[in-house]
Amino acid sequence: MQKFHLLEPISLDEALGVLAKEDARVIGGGTALVVLLRNRLLSLRYVVSLGKIPGLRIIEPCGDGVYLGACTRLRDIEGSALVAERLPLLRTAVGHIGNVRVRAAAMVGGTLCEADYQSDFSLALVALGGRVRVRGGRGERVIPIEDFYLGPYTTALEAGELVTGIEIDGAPRGASSAYLKHVTGPVTDRPCVAVAAVVGLDAAGRCAHARLVLGGVNGVSSRPLRVKAAEDLVTGDKITAKAIADMSAIAYREADPASDLKAPAWYKKQMVRLFCRRALEEALAQGSRSLATG
Repeated sequence: MQKFHLLEPISLDEALGVLAKEDARVIGGGTALVVLLRNRLLSLRYVVSLGKIPGLRIIEPCGDGVYLGACTRLRDIEGSALVAERLPLLRTAVGHIGNVRVRAAAMVGGTLCEADYQSDFSLALVALGGRVRVRGGRGERVIPIEDFYLGPYTTALEAGELVTGIEIDGAPRGASSAYLKHVTGPVTDRPCVAVAAVVGLDAAGRCAHARLVLGGVNGVSSRPLRVKAAEDLVTGDKITAKAIADMSAIAYREADPASDLKAPAWYKKQMVRLFCRRALEEALAQGSRSLATG
């Protein structure tokens, strides 16, 4: 692995000053960046760790949702009672990422900025909704999560900017969710196809809120694919078995996966239809149980 200088600033201003230098990159837990450096796929002079900056490893309430600091580790999310209560979908998705050792090292900021199109994390965030907080030389700005991902391994971050945290809205009160992941290799592998579904029912059992998001099947853009046509189909109506089949068919048509070592494109499309149906059925079953016991 090539040599580089590891810098550990103790404030955001100091970190931003370092990032203004040429060939500098922020490192989180190192689960992605170190691999790139080790394999000489990336050349850097400075690597900047944010670990000594106070206030970046935090999980706290944010409206009806949750705020996660950039240095919060994925393992912290798994063990958080607040996340379990308000963002069960995120907790489930994070539990699918790698193994315990990976989740104990990986951080929110690094996982966000890796922008892997097969990321369990980004898929759950798009399903829940939220905003990424960013700091740069010109001050702070907030980027909606759906606008943060521009393509495979590409984000809306500008030169000299860094992520300080993310505000996650969470599902509406009483909504239920499901996250399903299909792998063709080891269970710790990144998904061949993944589906996040969120369903909120009103007192009459009609759909008041719906989110359906697919991972790894969005063609050239390779971003999480939100299937808005399927969401609109059921909003305001009861979600019947036929409606679930119709939503899954819409997802099948909109999915545009590429063939790779995991599976051919035609297989991935079939799995989209199957796992959309399963995820919607699971989320709906949870919502129906909540209405029955509420």
